[in-house]
Amino acid sequence: MEVDAVLKRMGRPENERVTPTLGREICQRENVRALIASSITRTGQEYALTAQLIDPKTGDTVRAYTERSYGEDHILEALDVLSRDVREALGESLYQIHRTDKPLPQVTTKSLSALQQYADGERLWRLGKFQDATTLFKAAIASDPEFAMAHAALGGADYSYIYNAPEEGQAEYEKALSLILRTTTRERMIIETKYANDRGHTNDADQLFRLYLRSYPDDAPMRVNYANLLRKNGRQQEAIEQFKQVLRLAPDYASAYIGIATANKGLGNYPAALQAYAKAFEIEPNWLTAGNINREYGFALVANGEDHKAEQVFTELLAKSDTRENGLRSLAFLDLYHGRYSSAETRLEHSLEILKTQNSPLSVARVHLLLAIVAEGRGDTKTQHRHLDAAVVDLSRIQSKVVFGAMIGDACARAGFTDEAQQVAALITPLADAHSSEQMGYVHLLQGDIALAAVQNNQAIELLRQSDKENSTALSMEALAHAYQQAGQIDQAIAAFQKMLRSTGASLSWEPQQRWLVARYTLASDYSSRGDKQKARDTLATLLTLWKNADPDLPTLVAAKSAYAKLQ
Repeated sequence: MEVDAVLKRMGRPENERVTPTLGREICQRENVRALIASSITRTGQEYALTAQLIDPKTGDTVRAYTERSYGEDHILEALDVLSRDVREALGESLYQIHRTDKPLPQVTTKSLSALQQYADGERLWRLGKFQDATTLFKAAIASDPEFAMAHAALGGADYSYIYNAPEEGQAEYEKALSLILRTTTRERMIIETKYANDRGHTNDADQLFRLYLRSYPDDAPMRVNYANLLRKNGRQQEAIEQFKQVLRLAPDYASAYIGIATANKGLGNYPAALQAYAKAFEIEPNWLTAGNINREYGFALVANGEDHKAEQVFTELLAKSDTRENGLRSLAFLDLYHGRYSSAETRLEHSLEILKTQNSPLSVARVHLLLAIVAEGRGDTKTQHRHLDAAVVDLSRIQSKVVFGAMIGDACARAGFTDEAQQVAALITPLADAHSSEQMGYVHLLQGDIALAAVQNNQAIELLRQSDKENSTALSMEALAHAYQQAGQIDQAIAAFQKMLRSTGASLSWEPQQRWLVARYTLASDYSSRGDKQKARDTLATLLTLWKNADPDLPTLVAAKSAYAKLQ
């Protein structure tokens, strides 16, 4: 331990005298188990040398040692005896001192209480206790307004899918960056890397992560963040290798198993995904109900053919008020997957009632969009229009306007509500970050479907190709396939639909799910037009099996049954 470096992180002069009080704080910050405080006093020609073994956490003196010397010439001899006594008794004495299992992070702040709050916040965030973690980050900033890493942590929370508040997140990160001259090189690298990552500046973040991990390869949380960056950008196998490195460093790192599970879902390896989920829940049971993990786990079960178990997982959320809405939405997605649109609508209406009592405009808008999707599937254009209008209105209260705005606008364009789609495009296009491939991909998705609605097929296809290259999602894949279909380029449409249908894990449990299902009917029609009746029958059979208990009057179901009968 370099005392000068610790003092610098504490905002103190590097040559400051270390008193017992200051020594205790240094020990707590550096996870040092005990403090030895010594002194010498003189009475006439006699010198008394003392040493106290102090518990840094409580300040209690565990043991005291004294040695006396008559005259200056014998002080060193007395010091040798005192040192020997301390060393001989030290091992036994240390057992009386509390040993912490959670070392404090080595980051810059003048406040020990702020450091402890920040450390506890980071730990709770990794456990999925997001609200409690955020409260502690704010408390750390209140204790030390110049605590750069606490500002960055709060900025990361604001950017996350938990809060979806990038404007607030940017303000916190900018505050952290304004304070980096007070921090260590390592802290500066962490802040800059996380900021680039949260802004969606993928190339910059990738380079910064690799640079950081070359210098600090044992930083498990940063390696998890890098692995998630790889996973989100289609580099699933690389992500899994990074997560495995994390587990070699920290075998009980539950979120690394969650990352492995999500990456395996992206690869279509559902048994491996479920095995990883099981390991994560064994380590941290609360992950099963944290954030979106419950829904992701449930639909991994669905993709693995375990629908009944998924329904149980979702239903368990209904028992508690803080998870009930999430359970209702997950069950609605499961209903829609099986064509039970009426049941899904009821659940979503209940979900909307709960959300309207909370301050969650993004969730409200997403439920309106889901209700519009329900209405579309039932052929109810009037209700579809009403819910899309409500989602557009909610967009004004949402900070994450570009990505979700593009999803709303795209739904409007596909429904033929081009005025609303163009209105959304005019709002979000100037807001898009040119360095974010995700945001630009969504903007081009919306622009492409607006062009397609205007029968500008070539322009639409070019824009949608660009969208899928920048940010390939189930939405971009289906939109490109649909554009090929509308343009009469059936072979290209077949290839694009096949690509989308292979992306089961990327399609289920969010907005493109129903397009993924309906694509089977369209693809079957294309196979039939090419004379491949066997592929057409097989493709329709899959849809009809999934929808065996569906609402009988769904237009797509009626058409699929008719087409299947003609192919027999």
